[in-house]
Amino acid sequence: MPGANDSMRMSAAGYAALRFNEGVVMRYYNDAPANGNCTWGIGTLAHLGPCMRESAPFRQPAQ
Repeated sequence: MPGANDSMRMSAAGYAALRFNEGVVMRYYNDAPANGNCTWGIGTLAHLGPCMRESAPFRQPAQ
C-alpha cells in the first residue's frame, strides 16, 4: 500500500543539515524519552516501539 510520502526524497543539503543538527549515533536508541521508536544512525527507523534492553538491543517488543 503506497504511503503519502513515498514520492518524497531528502536533498543532499537536507541530509547534511540533519546530520549536523541530530548527530550520528552508531548504536540503537529510542528516539523519544517515553514511547519512542527504536532508531539508529541518523534517525533511521529500526522498528516501531522502544528498543528492548535484553539480548539484542534492536529486538522488537513482544506483540
